[in-house]
Amino acid sequence: MFFLYFPAVLPAFSRTIYFRTVFYTHSLFIYQHQKNITKRTQQRQESEMSVPLSFLVFLAATVALVSGKGQLPPMFAATFIPDEPAGYTLAVLPDIQSPRFAEYYNAVGLNFLEAFPAEASNVCCVFMLDNGMLLYSPTGNVNDTNFVQPFVGDTPACVPSTQPNHTTFGIPSYSVGPAAGTWFSTLNATQQGDFFHGSTAPLPGQNISNCPIATWYLTTIVKSNFIQSFIVRPIGPDYPAPPSSEYVVASLADIQSLSFTEYYNEVGGIALQGSSTINYCCLIRVEDGWLSFGAAPDSSPLSLLSVENNAWSCNDAQNERLHYLGTYFGGRDNHKVFQNMTTAITSQLGAFTNNTAHHWDSCDSSLPNSLTILKAVV
Repeated sequence: MFFLYFPAVLPAFSRTIYFRTVFYTHSLFIYQHQKNITKRTQQRQESEMSVPLSFLVFLAATVALVSGKGQLPPMFAATFIPDEPAGYTLAVLPDIQSPRFAEYYNAVGLNFLEAFPAEASNVCCVFMLDNGMLLYSPTGNVNDTNFVQPFVGDTPACVPSTQPNHTTFGIPSYSVGPAAGTWFSTLNATQQGDFFHGSTAPLPGQNISNCPIATWYLTTIVKSNFIQSFIVRPIGPDYPAPPSSEYVVASLADIQSLSFTEYYNEVGGIALQGSSTINYCCLIRVEDGWLSFGAAPDSSPLSLLSVENNAWSCNDAQNERLHYLGTYFGGRDNHKVFQNMTTAITSQLGAFTNNTAHHWDSCDSSLPNSLTILKAVV
């Protein structure tokens, strides 16, 4: 027998997220903000130098856990400058155009890390990157663009005293430019290639209100500095691996290592990334083969289980969420959930390549895409 993931027959992951805002500011004002950011960053780095590394590791894990059960801190998020949060850096255009950004955007959107100020006139809501305003032009002409703004649902995201989640990019219908009225419910590579960064002033003809020189807060996108030491994602002909400079396929020895055990327990599992509706095998592969638990020949293959309810979890609706490793597909030790990793568990892990003997033929021949554990290159 075999049990595979066929996304077409599973419930779709629905998202109803839109996006709206408004921007203008003076270059000197932006420059002063950047100076303030640099100064605060230096102060923060100086203070962190006196903190033991073990505490910083613990702190990172604590931040991950308080983000909500089964969730890590947002990899990309929306916030305001000059009050950028610790643990994040301002995004640049290559970040917005990266495959990883599209993956995260399509799964989660952009959550705001803090609430909008109560006084609306203090906020300029067009997205600002570290190297200029975020602009969009389907014509590819940087001089014929629209400002990019956040929406949530079908209402403007910039509502005083609210902290919206799952916001997406969008352009209001009244915007002057070739993409007026465009909403990016999901992002693809073509759309990402049509983003630009502009100056700190609106282009001629743009009606950008609420962004005078006295504006205190600028809406921006930030990227988390937290490195996920181990991740799991489909890898195969339909699922390219991340750049080898960032992640490589883990070996059985890596999964049996103390570093994996410590990371798994500190974070609370392992995060799923990069899944889509293209079929893949839900057994978990490493460099040596597919992971199993227990003694051969009746060992139990490993898969992913939900942190929320310990149920089997292998579909694109679970992207960017933490999962437990566990056994699900038969064998002597079926239906085990590894909520905490120990040496007693990792010492019983193995890897098999003879899929016929385990009745998983389709996970190799007709279905070459498979969940795979990768480790970060540090």
